[in-house]
Amino acid sequence: MIQVTIRLATPADALDMALVGMRSWEVAYKNILSAEYIREKNATRIQQFKQNITDANDNSYVIQKHGKTIGIMKIAESIDEDLDSNLDGCLSITTLLVPPATTMEIFAKITELMVGY
Repeated sequence: MIQVTIRLATPADALDMALVGMRSWEVAYKNILSAEYIREKNATRIQQFKQNITDANDNSYVIQKHGKTIGIMKIAESIDEDLDSNLDGCLSITTLLVPPATTMEIFAKITELMVGY
């Protein structure tokens, strides 16, 4: 049984989403960007998510396991020019930040959700 929940984010999720984004930058760019630059970027994340995640949100999701936010996902209409015209309205995942240890479980949940879409 898949223990992961994926749902549309609400304004109450903004802080948790910002924290996921901040941790992601700290790990992904640790040896690429300066620690100072990462701190500067992370300093803006909470306000950024508070501004972007509104009651009208229709494309940003939280990924939760046992009620705790462990990842974030964003979708948008596909911009793939090679996409078959019969698939107009096809969506793409544009952001997916998840802990590596949960990747397969989360992909299974996304697949489960998309089969019913």
